[in-house]
Amino acid sequence: MLDKLKNLDRIFSTSTEERRREVREGLADATAEIAGQRYPIRNWSAHGFCIGPCLMTPNLGDRLDIKFSIPLSDQRLEFSCRSGVMRHDRECQEFGGVFFNLDEDIQDAIDQHFQVFSAKRYGKDLLQNLKSSLKRE
Repeated sequence: MLDKLKNLDRIFSTSTEERRREVREGLADATAEIAGQRYPIRNWSAHGFCIGPCLMTPNLGDRLDIKFSIPLSDQRLEFSCRSGVMRHDRECQEFGGVFFNLDEDIQDAIDQHFQVFSAKRYGKDLLQNLKSSLKRE
């Protein structure tokens, strides 16, 4: 049985190219503060981040409180949230994770930046448009 599994392993691609569900955006001048220590943010997406280089060695699944400071085209987005570690690369000295429990205003700003369609946002916008049209009549 073990030999069959080893043979199956050769069928699948061994490409080191990462596959992402979301668009990642590289960052310059963005930081993540963890326990009073600042680290550069390499990239981010609508729901996560990659911090590095970083000598921290978190374990997969660790929960960290992180304060993010990310420059956008029209403002600097600063927020704190609980984050979950999803991957750790010791060789590259970086780790990636996801945002948990973001304030609604922060999630809206991130969604807007990445142009994420959100049913919740769509419902809010639809309600706002309906209220505006009713006021005009």
